[in-house]
Amino acid sequence: MKSTKSKVLAAVLATSILMTACSSNTGKDVSGEDVTDSMSEEVTTETTEEVPEGDEIIPLYKPEFEDEIREVSPYDLLYFDTFSYYFSVSPAKTDDLGRTLYQLDQFKTFDLKYDSESLATGYSLEGADPDTTTNVGVYFSGFNMLRYTQVYGECDGKTDSMEGTGSFIPLFYNQTRACLVGYNIVSNSGKTEVHLREVYHGYISMLNFEHKDGMTPDVDNPEEYGFTTIPDADTPTRDVIIPLYNPEFEAEIRKISPAELYEFDNYSKYFPVETISEEGLTYYKLKADSVFQVRDVYNDTNTENKTLYGVEYYAYGRPGDVLGGMVITEDKSVLDLGDLSGYYDISKGHAFVPILYNQTRNCLVGYVPEESVQAFSDSELTSYDGYYLIEVYYGSMMPGMDVFPAYNPGRYGF
Repeated sequence: MKSTKSKVLAAVLATSILMTACSSNTGKDVSGEDVTDSMSEEVTTETTEEVPEGDEIIPLYKPEFEDEIREVSPYDLLYFDTFSYYFSVSPAKTDDLGRTLYQLDQFKTFDLKYDSESLATGYSLEGADPDTTTNVGVYFSGFNMLRYTQVYGECDGKTDSMEGTGSFIPLFYNQTRACLVGYNIVSNSGKTEVHLREVYHGYISMLNFEHKDGMTPDVDNPEEYGFTTIPDADTPTRDVIIPLYNPEFEAEIRKISPAELYEFDNYSKYFPVETISEEGLTYYKLKADSVFQVRDVYNDTNTENKTLYGVEYYAYGRPGDVLGGMVITEDKSVLDLGDLSGYYDISKGHAFVPILYNQTRNCLVGYVPEESVQAFSDSELTSYDGYYLIEVYYGSMMPGMDVFPAYNPGRYGF
């Protein structure tokens, strides 16, 4: 791969990328040569701009992350908070629903060729020069509940979300091939896969993965982009993850059956607790360095800032009972048992048992029985002896909390 640092020519050429919206042009590389007049001793040299050998590859991330970007979990970049840390973006416009769309500070638009499938099947594209490029604006958003990074293309006054399988995080602009290159993250039979793929201008959609023979190929030479291996969904997260269990169980906590953690007799063994007793029913308050700050993902929709609530976790029960648990907001008392309904029914064992706190995403991470979250039954989530691993946020869907699958258990060491 050519060095991605201090590319003077790339900077000059990149400036031309930003000029027009949806203008099509056809161009080929032209290099100059020395021309000698054989009838004279004078030598005339025609000077032209030097054309780089091979593909000119321009990084889209912040230059200070040149080395680190290939070590970050690709799944982390799907979260807009993380994406906007590694990529310099600014608000560009507001869509029809009042939501903010962002663009890269350095590159607002890109000259992109048509993908092969569009050239082969697109009506009115018969005979089109495959080197024809179209100037496409690229936008990003993070306004869904968990602020997943979404990519949009704009051309001819139309903006649409990217078509194709899975999610896309652009890392580079390949100026010679006139395409974006980045991670394509897909779920296949419950397993998350990461591919390095090319994205072009599509005939129907503004942005489309390259397709050949009905397949979505990976890039031919990842080494061109500085990769010796492609990080996968199990690449350790850069999130700040805080264990809630006693440190001596670090080596085995993820191997223990969740059912064992649900036994009330075992809870004080595996977790640091403060004991509170009331009329024969024992309460354990999970000890922590500070009150957990849990994010309200529903109220955060369409907002720029996090809404955080302080919560504490209590377990309760009697020896031999199945553990019950609840998340209590800071303005409630442990005796507010009116909050126990359905999801927290101690007789059904539908408690939530947190084992980690994700300080970056502001959520608790832990187990719930499969039967307590029937909505996840068709999601092909990994089951841990009849339990799901979930992320828990503040909300009103269930008493005091909203749950989402931990789609990437690798980030938590599972």
